Amino acid sequence: MSKKKIVYIVVLILFVVLVGIAIFNNIEIKDNNEANTVLEYVPEQEISDEQNRMTIVTLYFVNNKTGEIVPEARNIDAKELIENPYEKVINFLIEGSEDENLKNTIPEGTVLNLTTLNGEEIEIDFNENFAKDCDENPEMFKNRVYSVVDTLLEFKDISSVKILINGEQIEALKDSFTKRDN
Repeated sequence: MSKKKIVYIVVLILFVVLVGIAIFNNIEIKDNNEANTVLEYVPEQEISDEQNRMTIVTLYFVNNKTGEIVPEARNIDAKELIENPYEKVINFLIEGSEDENLKNTIPEGTVLNLTTLNGEEIEIDFNENFAKDCDENPEMFKNRVYSVVDTLLEFKDISSVKILINGEQIEALKDSFTKRDN
């Protein structure tokens, strides 16, 4: 073979290799662009303003089987918490659990008179029904108190809870309550 033919063959091979590399790089770039494309999520139904405002609050009730205080997550409209969130969650406690395995700790007829935030301590004033049976069943009363305390301590701006009965301190509730060491 002559030198000229060898040069043509080498040039032709180089040309084919370069064209192949260019085509391969173009395909790879196109694949990367397709992989980086963000697909827009379209929900099956439109999310309403009310659904968009939903938030979770944690309330504490007594487990029927174990007798321990356990949390219950409640999905509520955040709009309900704007005016007085502490009063609202205490009223949820008074209404009781939505779970049949959990028992309400607050006796029927209990009324929340007032909530007052003083720095990081909140004062909760109930009517006399809250303290009903506090001497006869101290464990039940302790669960009642800590269901309120644990629920309110879920708020980041509260570090202690003081409970009053009709604006007065009673012996069983003379101290401020903080998080338990379980």
